[in-house]
Amino acid sequence: MASANNGVSITADLVAFQELARFLKHYNYLEVVQHFYIPDCRIGDAPALLDQASFVVLDLEWWENVELNNITEVGITVLRGKDMQEHAKIFDLENMLMKSTTHHWRVIEHCHMRNKLPKLNPGAELNSLFAHTRYVAKSDLKRGLIKIFHGHSDDGHKAPVILAGYAVWHDTGKLSRQYGVNLDKIPNIVYQTKDMNILAMQASVHAQGEKKPLSKIIEGFGV
Repeated sequence: MASANNGVSITADLVAFQELARFLKHYNYLEVVQHFYIPDCRIGDAPALLDQASFVVLDLEWWENVELNNITEVGITVLRGKDMQEHAKIFDLENMLMKSTTHHWRVIEHCHMRNKLPKLNPGAELNSLFAHTRYVAKSDLKRGLIKIFHGHSDDGHKAPVILAGYAVWHDTGKLSRQYGVNLDKIPNIVYQTKDMNILAMQASVHAQGEKKPLSKIIEGFGV
């Protein structure tokens, strides 16, 4: 017998996630994103579960050294689809971002947020302007990632997750190899936009086959 959470069986959750993932395979990155922020582009026959999804944007940094290439820091942002929809009509990007939550986890001391020279930026690691930042042990980082990717809705039920990132296929491989976190095995993750260059091409922000850095992609979207 399947165990239950708040009256909803885990088996039922799993089946619903699998059905949603199969449905979304027929839609490209742009179509899935537009469902949430352009009312006229909503996917009309989408399962209702899609509107409970959260976008989880992942970014990892690691030493680019063959002998020492451990993960040094992780940035992760969560934005609920319903918060995108709330501000979609006038595309209120500022308030949309204010509804998001960003975490910055530092695994190794010498990473972007750490500065030991007080005259340059005293206390920078304690005064992040863009995220909640903290040092974490590797075990805490792994638990934190798993908790976020096993997303929950407001009523406590498990909710679907749409994974996104600039070149997130690099990051997912690194997580799997170094921490044993295989995001492809988490049933909540029903869709993955693994490359923002593909999204930009689908939106005609730049030409087919063209690769651009993230800063240029953001400029292309008018941000």
